Amino acid sequence: MAKDGDAERMRWNINASTAAAWFSAVVAAGGITLAVTQNRVASRQNALADRQSLVTLVSELTRNISLEQKAETSHLTGEQVLIEQALLADAEQALTVAEALHESVPAIDSFEIGKAFSYSVEYSRALTSLNRAAEADSAPRTRANALREEARLLFLIGGRRNLAKGREDLALAYRAFEKQPDVTRELIDHDHAFTDFYSAAEEAHFDCQRAHAEFLEGKALIRADHAILNGAMEGIMGHGERSVARCSKPERPLPPEVRMNHADGGIHKRA
Repeated sequence: MAKDGDAERMRWNINASTAAAWFSAVVAAGGITLAVTQNRVASRQNALADRQSLVTLVSELTRNISLEQKAETSHLTGEQVLIEQALLADAEQALTVAEALHESVPAIDSFEIGKAFSYSVEYSRALTSLNRAAEADSAPRTRANALREEARLLFLIGGRRNLAKGREDLALAYRAFEKQPDVTRELIDHDHAFTDFYSAAEEAHFDCQRAHAEFLEGKALIRADHAILNGAMEGIMGHGERSVARCSKPERPLPPEVRMNHADGGIHKRA
């Protein structure tokens, strides 16, 4: 009988030890799960905070760009310098936050960051951000704007490689709305005309014949559909017309402090 009791107690001890080990394992697993969940929650909260910070910074960039444009128009040099300093500081912060997100940043945010760097004469970083915005096929308006701004900077920097790349960007901007779902013919024509006038203004520094041709193509689209003539179109059309009227300078020199290495190439928009 004693042996039977000892055996029973041994089995009970083994079962109790097994249960305790099993319980400890469950608790440990639960602790790991809880830690992982907390980390995920913390990561999501950090990402949300970063996104909110990016929204705030981009809003500030947009406001300062508007102020910069007004100061530029009014020839307020001292005010321009202060605004450009603020733009550069906000652009650098916004770029840091955007890179820390480790996820897709809205194309419009990359575009505004690129424009801010452009106004601050930080062309290399401007082109990097504009290129990111230009890769967003799902946002054709922002893509077209980014490609045109990128082309403007490349034309401004100058040099044959940048000129070829700038023309390629304008060709891509010309086709940004094509093959997009739910896009009207009017919207496509608007983008075509806007890009024609934009191209005419830039080409006037390099190729007068091409600049005149681009301007006339834009005018033909306006005559064919007056509905596409709005305030923005009138502004770029006037800029293109003035640029073409004084077209004489063969090519802008490459600024010595800027060295960009873009591959040769270029595609005509009609191709």
